Amino acid sequence: MKRYEPLKALLSVIGSEYSSRGLIDQLKRDQACLKSTLDYAYRNGLYYLCVLRSIEKGLILPESEKVRWDNENTKLEEYRAIITLTEELSQTYGFNYVLIKACNTIPHVPRDIDLFISSTEREIAIKAFEEQGMKCTQEGITETSLMGKDLKVDIYTNICYMGVTFLDDECILNSKSMDIVFGVPYQGLSHEVNLLIMVIHSLLGHRCLSLLDFLHIKNILNAVDINLCK
Repeated sequence: MKRYEPLKALLSVIGSEYSSRGLIDQLKRDQACLKSTLDYAYRNGLYYLCVLRSIEKGLILPESEKVRWDNENTKLEEYRAIITLTEELSQTYGFNYVLIKACNTIPHVPRDIDLFISSTEREIAIKAFEEQGMKCTQEGITETSLMGKDLKVDIYTNICYMGVTFLDDECILNSKSMDIVFGVPYQGLSHEVNLLIMVIHSLLGHRCLSLLDFLHIKNILNAVDINLCK
């Protein structure tokens, strides 16, 4: 039997060009390896996709995954509800927003929802969400956090790290592009600005690039105008 490697196993399950038939067969035989793969997927933001692809490939999920999978679907419903609510509130209260840092080429349930809103409309947006029952847990000029039931909404008014503003309001809000996630329409970003924000946030914010981010960037690169990014 080949040595078990969680990264290779995960890539095989989600169907990348790195997939290995042998690894899929190994996961079918070994529930411990499959459980390790699901844990690895969860840590890397790819749990939802990993479970879907596992089922499609005929893998029998460990009984212990039922609670985590149910929780993932509960969060998915809240995610869809918040995206729908944001679009409705933006029209009712008259504020512009853009969903940022969205890896929308890969089905996944994010741990939080990142919105960019003009600083002049920040208070309007916060009030709108609070009137819907969301609680403000952190308030600042650059970033404000509001908590739903299980998901957090982070409102950004500035893409600023180490005292440097990398992209201004006009650049971001003028790069809006309608998109759809899990059947719900929302205001997203052009691939170019989305890429720039993700790279800036990953390298200067988290100081790391998640596997989810990496695979999403890989997916959109062919559609990105690199000269425009430069």
